[in-house]
Amino acid sequence: MQWAIPENSREQVNVAGRTLAQALDMQNLADMDAYLDAHAIMSNWRASHQFPLNTFKINLRERAKSIDENAFVAQRLKRATSIVAKLRRFPNMRLTQMQDIGGCRAVLSSLPDVIRLRDALKNSRIKHRLVNEKDYITAPKADGYRGIHLVYRYVSDRKETYNNHSVEIQIRTNLQHAWATAVETVGTLIGQGLKADQGEKVWLDFFAAVSTAFAIREGVNDSHDIDQIRAMLRDMERELHVIDRLTMFQSVMKAAIADPERRRSAYFLMVLDAPNEEVTVRAYAAADFDKATADYKSVEEAAKAGVDAVLVVADSAHALRVAYPNYFGDTSLFIAELQNVIHG
Repeated sequence: MQWAIPENSREQVNVAGRTLAQALDMQNLADMDAYLDAHAIMSNWRASHQFPLNTFKINLRERAKSIDENAFVAQRLKRATSIVAKLRRFPNMRLTQMQDIGGCRAVLSSLPDVIRLRDALKNSRIKHRLVNEKDYITAPKADGYRGIHLVYRYVSDRKETYNNHSVEIQIRTNLQHAWATAVETVGTLIGQGLKADQGEKVWLDFFAAVSTAFAIREGVNDSHDIDQIRAMLRDMERELHVIDRLTMFQSVMKAAIADPERRRSAYFLMVLDAPNEEVTVRAYAAADFDKATADYKSVEEAAKAGVDAVLVVADSAHALRVAYPNYFGDTSLFIAELQNVIHG
């Protein structure tokens, strides 16, 4: 396989990031060529994270499986729209400083397993440098997000081309993952950036309350009254029809990767068309990485409102479905746990 390498200086990458962040109105761009050049530079910078990302994924999978044989590990490159949106939210951020362009995710059965995996990674004798750690389980985000984030910078004597590329590792329980993917799924359905803590207050409050209820179920110390949360969620669910929305969307999406032939593929390009409730999945062999990344770029450039794409690597179609269930409407665990909370 021919891995992508960075073709531009870091300063050129940062200039491209500023250009993309400032291009708010595609119809009135003064210099379309400059915008397209910036997008190409950003796309190459993103693709160059694939090699270090794959290196981290292999190590993460081995360690996760040694702790929990049912653990699932997958990796993804951050979507172009998400990269640009983040640069706009944080105008002082340089594109080369963005730590989650390449991301690995491990989903484990229990909270103790999550902690064991975190400790195993931190105590490992790898050359890569741990540069940031966020414990969103002990101190969850204001929107209710919970999980462990570890950010490493790639360091190698043999592949110096990728040195200092950042990779973010996320570690979650199944329940924390179900919550996070339900937030993204609902955000897609209603056209609001709930994942970025943006949107109607009623939706944000709903998911924050669900997060607290789920944490209590997992034994995280919490001062909240579960009976009070249950009553509040019952009323909010009645108003928002969350379970009905997710159930209907799930029925549309669940057969997206049913084709057995796809299980031998190495890459999957998923395109979600929320307004039409459609998802398409393109599968690629390991030797077709260049074509996969080129198609990914083309889809993103042509995407209309409500159309989202992501290129992911997973060890099997089953692992893909577990690691990225929002793209298939597979929110069964979230629905079941929410019903358990509401009905006691």
